[in-house]
Amino acid sequence: MKTRPTCALGVVAAAAAALLTVAAAAPTERLTGTLVFASARDDEAFDIYAQRADGTGGVRRLTRNPRSPDHEPALSPDGSRVAFVSLRSGKGNEIYVMSARGGSGVKHLTRDHKGTEEHSPTWSPDGRRLAFSSERDGNSEIYVMNATDGSGLKRLTHDSAEDRDPAWSPDGRRIAFIRSGQVHVMSASDGGNGRRLTSKTEGFHLQPAWSPDGRTPAVAAQRNGQTRYDIYTLSAADGSNLRPVTRTPEDDEDSPAWSLDGRFLAAASNRGGGSNDIYVLRAVDGAVVRRVTRHPEEDGQPDWRR
Repeated sequence: MKTRPTCALGVVAAAAAALLTVAAAAPTERLTGTLVFASARDDEAFDIYAQRADGTGGVRRLTRNPRSPDHEPALSPDGSRVAFVSLRSGKGNEIYVMSARGGSGVKHLTRDHKGTEEHSPTWSPDGRRLAFSSERDGNSEIYVMNATDGSGLKRLTHDSAEDRDPAWSPDGRRIAFIRSGQVHVMSASDGGNGRRLTSKTEGFHLQPAWSPDGRTPAVAAQRNGQTRYDIYTLSAADGSNLRPVTRTPEDDEDSPAWSLDGRFLAAASNRGGGSNDIYVLRAVDGAVVRRVTRHPEEDGQPDWRR
């Protein structure tokens, strides 16, 4: 969740273009499902919020933890639970799960490893397991555990480089992740059959998100010497067909999350000037369909489910 200044003319032009695109697209594009995101709108620390993708029903606050941030939310496949990261234990970022309805029933899943850094929870398609990154063994690696109680822990990666940002494929067979800024894919069962989809010559990548059909993950990337992030898609088979969804050299676009029908991507962006907000974009061309949030404080890290 980054905030970077933009020139005044760029902000005006981007805002005008976004408004025109939303006005044109809104009557024909029907958005369904719920977005969860992290925001600092009510406290200095981040909390987790939910909102319908079409903007109806208002914003619901799911956590109230003013002393430490709750962030990196991930909705379960059936939309009933939210996994998230929190510093609320006071001993490092850890993984928790709660009800998506009102934030009740919070469970601390990684309580046996206090003092380590654990991030990026992602659900298996059947909602039974969570993959996440952890430094519990001295280096950031990818692990899986049962989503009900944190049992059944299994380490999938064993590399001297840092592994982070896991994303479970829709068929449950693969996990995409980031190693040293590059997109890799491995077996979700044992971490085997690993292969790299991008190279250092193609830039620095973050936050892979599988398309619903499992064919074209989206990533946030710095490419062509840029210092800001745009959203790209690529082939899950071999990393080919790397295609920009957004082209905003003056702004940051990150944290892509697909709609269930594969037509849209939610992303965090500061294209409106100032802090990040959540936008819904057409996956085919990056056109803004809806600006979901509009707040002077940071809104970021969206996830999207039914």
